[in-house]
Amino acid sequence: MRAIVWSAVSSKPQLRGDSLEQQEADGRAIAERFGWQVVEALTVFGQSRSYIFYTEAEVEVEVYRRFRELCDKRAADVLICRGRDRLGRSDALISQVEALARQAGMQVYSMAMPSYIVEPGQAGLDRGALYSGAIERATAQAELIELKRRYSDGTRARVRRGLHPNNREPFGYRRVDKDAPMAKVPREIAVLREMYKLYVKGLGYQRITARLNSDDRWKPRRRPVWVASTVARVLHNPFYAGFVTWRDVVAVGQHEPVFMPEEWSALQAEKRRRARTRGKSAYPYTGLVRCRVCGGGMTVQSLRKHPPHDDEYYVYYRCSRGVRARVTRSGEPHYTCVPLAAIREAVLNEAHRLSNPQELEKACQDQAAEERIALRRARVGLEAALDDLAAEVHRLLDAHTRWGYIQADVFDEAMSKAARRQKEGEEALAVVIARQEELPNREERARRLMDYATDVERWLDAEDAEEANAWLAQRVRAVWCEGRGVVTIELV
Repeated sequence: MRAIVWSAVSSKPQLRGDSLEQQEADGRAIAERFGWQVVEALTVFGQSRSYIFYTEAEVEVEVYRRFRELCDKRAADVLICRGRDRLGRSDALISQVEALARQAGMQVYSMAMPSYIVEPGQAGLDRGALYSGAIERATAQAELIELKRRYSDGTRARVRRGLHPNNREPFGYRRVDKDAPMAKVPREIAVLREMYKLYVKGLGYQRITARLNSDDRWKPRRRPVWVASTVARVLHNPFYAGFVTWRDVVAVGQHEPVFMPEEWSALQAEKRRRARTRGKSAYPYTGLVRCRVCGGGMTVQSLRKHPPHDDEYYVYYRCSRGVRARVTRSGEPHYTCVPLAAIREAVLNEAHRLSNPQELEKACQDQAAEERIALRRARVGLEAALDDLAAEVHRLLDAHTRWGYIQADVFDEAMSKAARRQKEGEEALAVVIARQEELPNREERARRLMDYATDVERWLDAEDAEEANAWLAQRVRAVWCEGRGVVTIELV
């Protein structure tokens, strides 16, 4: 009888051992014992992905294509493997491999669960082999599920200890030891700092990518050039702020972060700001001009001037909501229409006002001091309540599992109540933390207002309106208009 020896490992790290060589040697020994002729040895070199369809596996893995060719030629009578779990990582793929072998009159001999081998041509009639194969497939699938569970539990524990969840090294870091925090790579950290500087300055991902690719100092690690999607993913990776995440687990990392907390907050604030204005046209003050009457945003309109200036346009911002209300007679009809020149004049006047040191000092006062203190007290109280709840849960576990003082039904009810209280407390704490991050920082506000007072005219004259708008949006929250003029400039 003719035999094929199948050897496989489930992941590439196993290639460092002798698993493949040992499997092939054991398979050849089995063939020699029974007097079978080995026609070919097939080896799967650590393709760890869980394929569902055989057609998908044979496109990406050469061994599965070769096995189909051998089946089409009916080149063998027996397929020798260490276990049916070596034929694939999913029960569906294992079944398809066995079905393909049966169609070719080939029997599967598993060293983990040996079965009787019938004469060639009788393979499809052996019910005992079918039953034993089904049992082994189920066992292999159960083992695979258990391996996945153990991997998941191990990764969660690793993240909770503050370590990176997997072997893939993030850009900017190198792995020193398996159980040690990653170390910084100075050249790559400089690239990350350059990305951050360009992003908070107002440049988009495409422009940041072009800047990085134009300078040999900012080369990526694996690819020849940077792409915009990679820049976006790297910039907003919480690992660089000192956190490690995996699925629903978030923990403070042991590694040294790239971005300080105030830098990470500024990065996320800039991301939220861009989300509010994404897709809008790049006119000056886009996303900043609002109507005082209805609170809605105003849109840019333009008209061609009459002769002799028929080659020029008259640009203005208009509240479309008030016009629609007048037409449909619903809501409050109003007419707010302000020329672009009037908005520019108001923005410049506000900058001139802030040039006065007394006015600047007044504008820099911490108007949220009382709210900041109240939020800090609320956060401390919620964190203390969660700590008390954790201690209570620990006492419940001891009373139930160690001492047996609490019955199972009473314990389950108490634990479910504790889980609800914990969820409510964590949600309330998340709201308080989010509100704390949204509060204006006095030092940062002072710096932005000084920048606004000294550099606003230069930015208003910039050729790139999109970049100028990004700079303005970090310092001006809204330009409130009513009727034909600007009412007030609300600063960040």
